[in-house]
Parts: sequence; C-alpha cells; structure tokens
Amino acid sequence: MAVILDEMFSDRVTKIVQYSDRLILLRIKAEPVDLVIIQVYMPTSEAEEEEIELMYEQIEELIQKEKATDQVIILGDWNAVVGEGRDGNEIGEFGLGKRNERGQELVNFCKRLKLVVTNTWYRHERRRRYTWKKPGDTGRYQLDYILIKHRYRNSVKNSRAYPGADVNSDHNLVMAKIELKLKKITKSVIKKKWCIKELEKQKGKFQRTIEGELLKQKSDEHKGVQRRVEKVERSNHRRSKRSLWVPNGKNC
Repeated sequence: MAVILDEMFSDRVTKIVQYSDRLILLRIKAEPVDLVIIQVYMPTSEAEEEEIELMYEQIEELIQKEKATDQVIILGDWNAVVGEGRDGNEIGEFGLGKRNERGQELVNFCKRLKLVVTNTWYRHERRRRYTWKKPGDTGRYQLDYILIKHRYRNSVKNSRAYPGADVNSDHNLVMAKIELKLKKITKSVIKKKWCIKELEKQKGKFQRTIEGELLKQKSDEHKGVQRRVEKVERSNHRRSKRSLWVPNGKNC
C-alpha cells in the first residue's frame, strides 16, 4: 500500500499514517482547510464478514482522529458494487450493475459518516464507469470509488474511470477533479523570550562585577605607567654617571 504524489503535493505533506498493509493516511497542508487522503484496499469477497467490519471500523477510527473540518477523501478498491440508481445524498444515478451485499455495507458506511461516492454522480458512458473486469472480459464491475464529505461535494467537478490506461493492472484508473488551494509550509521562527525578573535579580551582581573589572584594569594601567617611569629614571641615572665631561678631553 502506497501513495504517489508529485512535488507540489509532497512538499506539503505534514502527516503519514501507515495503519496496515490495506490502509494508509496522508495529511496535506491546504486552504482553507487541510486535505486528508485515505487509501483503502478492502478484502475480497472471499474474506470473512468480521474482517470486512474490522476494516470499516479502522477507517472510521482514522477519520475521527482528524479534525472535523478537514476535507477528507477516501479512495481505493472497495470490492463492493453500489449499483445504478440514486440512493439519498450518498449514491448518484450513474453507478453500474446491481448492488451486492458488500455494496450495501459501503452505502451504510457512507450514510453513517455523511460521505458521497463521487464517481456515481456524473453522467458518463458505461465504459467509463466500470473499474474492473473478469479474466476473459466475461464481466465488468464498478468496484473502485472515491468518497468525499457531503460538505465538500461542490469542490468535486468530475469523477470517472479511465479504461485503457497502461498501469499494469486488471483495474482501471479512477480519477476525480477537485478544486482546492495548497498552502505553503513556512518554518516558524522561535523568538527567545527574556526573563525580566531574573535579569533584575542579576543586575546588582553584574554591576559589581563590571565595576570590579574596571577598577582592576585602571589599577593595572596605573602600575604599568609607574613601572615605565621608574625604568626611564633608572636609565637616565646610569647614563649621567658614565658621561662625566672634563675640558681638554681628559678624564679625572
């Protein structure tokens, strides 16, 4: 289980949850709300009912951990047929085939969480609705769906299958055109806060230390000057002793 994103999206990913080998979640920074993508691969029709129920519980748990205002998109292979004909605000007129038991479970899940199956709401030819065909092309079914919250339904402009895409799979691609704005992630600058009260406590100690250093420096400078003066005086004294001058150039 994996999700492939282009650079525009990948640079804005703020969270990844690999829940299982059948379930993964990504959070993408967007405006006005974040985008949460959940990729699903439901067990096949041969799986036990308990396994199917557990998967729905796990998906619901992932959704509930995110913000209620997030734009949530759940997509993948549901191994279910919701069938043709409208059913409430969840299923549109343009599904495919006759609803089966797993399809009814998906519909119930959508009604409970107020989700819309997007690729049943747009009028397309039947060949652009099916997402899987049996070996030998003995049957064509709509098993893959893209779900979105009711409140963001108007952001979806189209959703359908793309038969014939070279993806090395017995499933067709399913795509949805959704309008949203991505938000650039900026690194926050942490400003250091100074503790004024603590600085006030240290003020006196710091002032005494500085004054002490200044006095020591002044004393050292004074001693240095005094040593240089004494050195000059000693040098002059020695020179005066050696330079006694007598007329006619004779020494005493």
